[in-house]
Amino acid sequence: MEKKALFFNVLVKFKNPIFLYCNDWDIQKIMLKYSFKKLLLGFTCCQVFLAMSQDPTFSQFYTAGLYLNPAIIALEETATLSAHSRTQWRETGANFQTNQLSVMVPIPRKEVLEGFWGGVGISAFQDKSVNGTLNTGGVNVTFSTNVKMSKKSQVTLGIQGGMIQKSVDLNSFTWASQYNPFIGYDGSIDPGIGGIGNKVFLPDVSAGVLYFYNYNEDFNDSKMDGYVGLSAYHLNQANEALVTGATSKLPILYKLHAGLDIQLGYKMSLNPNVLVTLQADNMQVNAGTYFNYLFSPLVERWNPAFVMIGGWYRLQDAFIMSAGMGGAYYTLAFSYDMNASSLRDVVGNASAYELSLKLKKPAKKLKSHHTPRM
Repeated sequence: MEKKALFFNVLVKFKNPIFLYCNDWDIQKIMLKYSFKKLLLGFTCCQVFLAMSQDPTFSQFYTAGLYLNPAIIALEETATLSAHSRTQWRETGANFQTNQLSVMVPIPRKEVLEGFWGGVGISAFQDKSVNGTLNTGGVNVTFSTNVKMSKKSQVTLGIQGGMIQKSVDLNSFTWASQYNPFIGYDGSIDPGIGGIGNKVFLPDVSAGVLYFYNYNEDFNDSKMDGYVGLSAYHLNQANEALVTGATSKLPILYKLHAGLDIQLGYKMSLNPNVLVTLQADNMQVNAGTYFNYLFSPLVERWNPAFVMIGGWYRLQDAFIMSAGMGGAYYTLAFSYDMNASSLRDVVGNASAYELSLKLKKPAKKLKSHHTPRM
């Protein structure tokens, strides 16, 4: 049974009152405005399966290192643990929840007193869409290495591999084949969906490269450093089809990101950055900046030492406001997405918020600045 054959023989009613995880904004508007109970939305189920191909995103992408670029782990100088939790559109009744946890450990060079060969990390994530109707989770292991280009520049390379599980709660649907022309929907009728599974396991391979300028320089002697990176996720394009005999390759997700760290004074820095993602026909652009202010010495390990505040714009989607604080051992940040898409007239002020926490063992040589990416 081909995946596209589901177009006409699937969904008449979706038990969740609101279904938002579609790729087409116009389809979303129709579903929200007229309710699923009144429409023959065979095409909606097709959207369900297509939606599983799209990766979730984080507004605080700069703190989710292994989720942004496998090569970024080589920049960590000490053991680091980071966690993220994102909740989206809870106001509509169709909750989207994304969580991520990662641990990164550097690998020092034995032949020299300072410097790192690279790093190793492990990460896990879980994404629940439409109150758990669509679920994606996975575990990945990452290796990366540093290549010194000059005194002021270096390139890091990373590769990531693991497993992904994708699943659909088929009990959340009622099917066209269950409708009796005389009495309407009849739950006792076998929907005839034996050829559709509810979960699939996928091997996953990703890689990335990152160029960093001035990373190891003393911030007091250098007014600016910067980076640019490119990563590609799902390089093996595993078959994610839930329909027996069908083929649906998981599209490659490309991420291009770049940023600067500009010194405004011993205690202040400005950190503009940008992220461009492309997966199949879906392109997303995030651009914004962070302002960082150091108000206390970092040597007082657990005491708050700096604050961060910033904003981003996700093109044709949302305005993002973010604030955070931290010390030598930790960084805690919160962000809020204000809906700015064409769905605003339908979902109103439906928004998203995200919380991140990063714990790390302080390096022997503490820098006088701290940016979100580090």
